[in-house]
Amino acid sequence: MYKDEAHRAFEQARIRHWDAVASRMDQWAFWSHGYHRRLAVIYRALIPPGQRVLEIGCGTGDLLAALRPAYGVGVDFSGGMLDMARERHGHLNFVHCPADEFEAGETFDFIVCSDFINDLWDVQGVLDRYRSAAHPGTRLMMNFYSRLWEAPLRAAKAVGISRPLLDQNWLTVPDVTNLLALSNYEVVRHWEEIM
Repeated sequence: MYKDEAHRAFEQARIRHWDAVASRMDQWAFWSHGYHRRLAVIYRALIPPGQRVLEIGCGTGDLLAALRPAYGVGVDFSGGMLDMARERHGHLNFVHCPADEFEAGETFDFIVCSDFINDLWDVQGVLDRYRSAAHPGTRLMMNFYSRLWEAPLRAAKAVGISRPLLDQNWLTVPDVTNLLALSNYEVVRHWEEIM
């Protein structure tokens, strides 16, 4: 994928940011534990154990591990996050690569994008890229927060109880539905779980 200077600068700023966040992850663990635990419960209810699972933007790999895949691959561009993922979940496979450059070379039963698409330069480009990792029965599962979270997250950041975030895309459900349709995905179901 061709990346112009602005795209590369955007990506490098995010890599530096997430590497810095990785070095201080324990600082925010208490405040985000409930949210991440709830995400794991939701995903486990939808993805049976023993599947082939690819997680894009896997961070520390905790969600991927919680899914108990027979074969799990996590992709992330933050070396700091992947160091933690490999230390915590050595039985899984982790690839250090930007999402828009990863070549799967194989298919998966589930592709997971958790709190990830709001942070992308080219959401549709990434959705297009991962079609090659899908077979006819593959389910792409994602969660993302809406603009409703912007003020609460800003307040939590101001008092130091949340991981710092960079500017986000703040996509709506209709935005994501349209991007999925443009990339030839069929939306089977969506719902609002938290706020």
